[in-house]
Amino acid sequence: MHGRAYLLLHRDFCDLKENNYKGITAKPVSEDMMEWEVEIEGLQNSVWQGLVFQLTIHFTSEYNYAPPVVKFITIPFHPNVDPHTGQPCIDFLDNPEKWNTNYTLSSILLALQVMLSNPVLENPVNLEAARILVKDESLYRTILRLFNRPLQMKDDSQELPKDPRKCIRPIKTTSFSDYYQTWSRIATSKATEYYRTPLLKVPNFIGQYYKWKKMDLQHQKEWNLKYSVIKCWLARKRMPHEVTHSMEEIKLCPTLIPTTDEIFLESPTAINSITDIYETEEEGWKSDTSLYENDTDEPREEEVEDLISWTNTLNTNTSED
Repeated sequence: MHGRAYLLLHRDFCDLKENNYKGITAKPVSEDMMEWEVEIEGLQNSVWQGLVFQLTIHFTSEYNYAPPVVKFITIPFHPNVDPHTGQPCIDFLDNPEKWNTNYTLSSILLALQVMLSNPVLENPVNLEAARILVKDESLYRTILRLFNRPLQMKDDSQELPKDPRKCIRPIKTTSFSDYYQTWSRIATSKATEYYRTPLLKVPNFIGQYYKWKKMDLQHQKEWNLKYSVIKCWLARKRMPHEVTHSMEEIKLCPTLIPTTDEIFLESPTAINSITDIYETEEEGWKSDTSLYENDTDEPREEEVEDLISWTNTLNTNTSED
C-alpha cells in the first residue's frame, strides 16, 4: 500500500500532464515517485529565451508538510542560483516555515520558470551575475549563451549517446606467446657473459661428465680419495713459491682449496688428467698408476710424501665440499 506522499505526487503528476505547461517537462525516475527529473525552458521575450535547464527534485515521505530539495544539473549564471550547489533561491523552498501545504509540483515548477526569467537583484546568491546584469545586460546575454551552449555532436545533434559504455574501447586479450616475445625483447634480466659456464663449450665435456658420474657410482670410495688428492695438489701448485706449507698456515687458510669450477677454468690440463684417470678406472682399476702419469710437471718423490702426509691432516668435510 502506497503512502500519503506517493498519492499526492501521483495526483500532481496527473495534473501536470493535464495542464501541459509550455517549456516545462517532468517525470519520476523512481518507483516511489520521490526522485524527479525536470527540464525548464526560459520564458519568451526574456534573456533566457531558448535556453533549457535540467533539474532534480527530491521529495520525502513528509511531503506535502515539508518542501522538496531542488537542484540545477546545468547551473545557470543567475543571480538567484547558487553557483556551487545549484540550489535556487526561492523563499518557500529555503525556509520550511514559509512552505504551504497548498503548494503542488506544478506551482514549484512554475515558480522556478518565473525566477529564471525575472531575477531578483536584492540579496543575490551569485554576486558576479547580479553585478554584470545591472552594469551591462548585453554582456550578460553573451555570457549566458557561452555558459549554456549545448554540446554539439559530429552529426550536429545535441543528444548524448544512450549507452556511454559503447564509447569505451574493449580490452583485448593477449596470448602468452605474444606476451613472452614482447617481454623477451624488453627484459633486462638477461645473463651476462660473466655468469655463463665456459665448460659447456669444451668438446665432449658433457659426455665425459656422465661417464665420470657412472664410474663414480661404481668406485665411489676410490674416486673420492683420488679426487681429493688432485684438488690438494692443484691448490699447492697455485700457491706462491715464497709461502711455506706449514701445518699452522694450512689450518688458518682453508680457503686455498679451489672449487671444481676454478680447477676446470684455470687448468685445462687437469681435465685431461681426470679423463685419463677415469679411462684407467674403466679397465677395472687394475693398476695403481700415479695420478700424475700424464702430467708434464711430475712432482718429485719428496713432494709426493709431503703431499700424502698433508692430505691426512685435512678435514674430510672440507675436501668433499
